[in-house]
Amino acid sequence: MTLTAEAWNARYPIGTPVTAYPDIRPEYATQIGATDYPRLETRTRSVAWNLGHGTPVVAVDGYAGGISLEHIDPHTEDTPPTRPEPADLATALEEAHASSTTPVAAADPIVIDLANTCRLTDASTVYLAYMEDSDTWDGWGLYAILPDALQAAAADYADHEYGYQDEPDTPRPGVLAWLPNPHRKSWRLTDDGTDTGVVVDATPVRTFQEA
Repeated sequence: MTLTAEAWNARYPIGTPVTAYPDIRPEYATQIGATDYPRLETRTRSVAWNLGHGTPVVAVDGYAGGISLEHIDPHTEDTPPTRPEPADLATALEEAHASSTTPVAAADPIVIDLANTCRLTDASTVYLAYMEDSDTWDGWGLYAILPDALQAAAADYADHEYGYQDEPDTPRPGVLAWLPNPHRKSWRLTDDGTDTGVVVDATPVRTFQEA
């Protein structure tokens, strides 16, 4: 069971060594046939907090943004924190944000110098759910973790094609299954083996860094 943010903070201080899976856990990857997923041996750099939709996340060294606690495996060895614990959540979030971004004053012009040598790197990955060739499907959305995207997109498809599934006497879909395309890092939803046009694509969030 995934800990709540409060339970995590009571048990694990900032600086706890962890194994983090930003995109998908290995056991989930096996279920959907994915073979390429990032794994980080790192430490936490913030207290845990809840996103707007309630998912508890924590920030770790080497990754911008929060990672779901479901995708974090804390190590059990007794390792002291690498920095003092901040007094409150607001301070922790400010530190996490400051360590991964460079603030720019609102009034300052942003000048692009193409002579600078930069490289584009992936800061994180989000998952885009959509239905091909449809202007009426309301299941389009971005998701922080893959299992949420697959579950929500399949439920939205069932509601769209068959009616709301929590109502009695509503027709039910057939066997809904996701077929992975590891070359594109995308997944297609089938209904009793028939392609539905519903797709989830892994979409990198990128940033420039000086070489």
